[in-house]
Amino acid sequence: MDLRSPQSAFYTRISMKTPEERKAMLRQQLAAKVQWGAREEEVAEWLKEKFGIEGEEAEALMAEALRTRRNSARERALFKIMLSVIGLTFVVLFVVRFMWGYDLGGQFAVKTEFLTPVAVAAAWFSITALVKGVREWCGKGKEK
Repeated sequence: MDLRSPQSAFYTRISMKTPEERKAMLRQQLAAKVQWGAREEEVAEWLKEKFGIEGEEAEALMAEALRTRRNSARERALFKIMLSVIGLTFVVLFVVRFMWGYDLGGQFAVKTEFLTPVAVAAAWFSITALVKGVREWCGKGKEK
């Protein structure tokens, strides 16, 4: 069954909406397609076939969807950068405490047999997350 036919429940739901609601729904669908990695040509064809939108209007909608995708990628990158900075802060505090633990002869030096591998793993994870976050922030991360 064709989704644009009047018998379709999808068509009925769309036709009952106001033009503003239809435009908002179109933008959401377009943003979702772009976010999930659809190529620009594929999305332009989809806009033309399903909604009859082409030319400057299609380009404007596409630009908005691409801008949304870039912003969400930067938000994810910023989150990774913040987590990695927090992780590296804990690692630095551990290293400083570890060095002072031997000098002070405190109990902390005894716990380092367990905490040292944890600190090394946290440092590795934090550094790789920092590098990936910076690459994504600069736009050189994974391209869909």
